[in-house]
Amino acid sequence: MATKRALNLEISDLMANQAFVSKKDLQNLISNSRPSVKEALKQHKAEWEPDIETLVTFICTRATVVFAILLYINQVESIDKFYREGFDDKMLPVWKYGESFTMVYPPAEGSAAVKAANVIAATLHQWIPQTLFCNHAQWLFLAPTFRKGEFQYEFHPKALMPFLNKGESQSSGFSDVTKWSIHRDHLETDLVSFELLRSSAKRNRD
Repeated sequence: MATKRALNLEISDLMANQAFVSKKDLQNLISNSRPSVKEALKQHKAEWEPDIETLVTFICTRATVVFAILLYINQVESIDKFYREGFDDKMLPVWKYGESFTMVYPPAEGSAAVKAANVIAATLHQWIPQTLFCNHAQWLFLAPTFRKGEFQYEFHPKALMPFLNKGESQSSGFSDVTKWSIHRDHLETDLVSFELLRSSAKRNRD
């Protein structure tokens, strides 16, 4: 059964050979490991408000990524604050710009976007590790998944791609194309391979 320190070490081990934690690894480490999450919380402090079982359910069903980020930045004691404000994985990623917070992919519905913005502000305002959380740590756990039938993706500049090995590169007058292998957990089950092109700015030609 893992303690808080053990979970921290496991996260570090997962990132030893890659710059991100895959979805499956995160699920196995936290979502599917209620006893380990409970023990990690108990190791941090004996009494929690709300009760520890409520927090464990929140973490394993709604806030797996949030809890992983808090583990990574040694802020486990803040999980009850995230619970009280209703800040879960659906709010991520969040970007801090100056003193303001922006949901990177806000809900399309106006009222939902306003509600999410209020939750984010209430949770992160005056929280000391807010910049570390928003502008660095969260991205280690938010590598995107590529889906069959989707051909255009828009990523935040901080987003980490689930790439493992770099292959051949080819250049033309208008673009640079590099072949990469992608972590299997970040491809849809029936999607074997695909091409993801990142075009460079058009080169000046004399």
